[in-house]
Amino acid sequence: MVKMLCTVALAAVLAVSSGCGSLFDPVQWHDMGTEYDVDLAIVWDAVRLTLMDEFRTIEYERSAQGVLVTGWDEELSYLTGEGIREQAHIQVDKGEKGYKVRVRVRRDRNEEPIYTEVSRNARWRPTQDNSARAQRLVGLIHGKLKAAMEP
Repeated sequence: MVKMLCTVALAAVLAVSSGCGSLFDPVQWHDMGTEYDVDLAIVWDAVRLTLMDEFRTIEYERSAQGVLVTGWDEELSYLTGEGIREQAHIQVDKGEKGYKVRVRVRRDRNEEPIYTEVSRNARWRPTQDNSARAQRLVGLIHGKLKAAMEP
């Protein structure tokens, strides 16, 4: 009976770990730790310009909801048999003193072992968010907003 319970428990853990990357790789949002008392249009322009410089395409944009998602920035690798792709997610919220900006850079890894140089052949699986790139975006957006606020 104990052996059967251990087998069932092990099977459940393996099923969860292979089918759900988010259980072990939590979503990581980063923010500036400050609010900007400026118009939403100024905040939105700073966010949008920064993301266009870094990711080149915007996939989803709803300024009324404060949501912006970039297209995928892909790096496929022929020699190592894998590749990564990243996508920025931005949330702009109205706070007590102004607007807050939160940034997440989602990262997927290609698990296709053979056909690695063509994106449509990739088998993407979520992996750990790119915290360093999200913090870099936060800094770039912060710099644009500080420059916009200077007289």
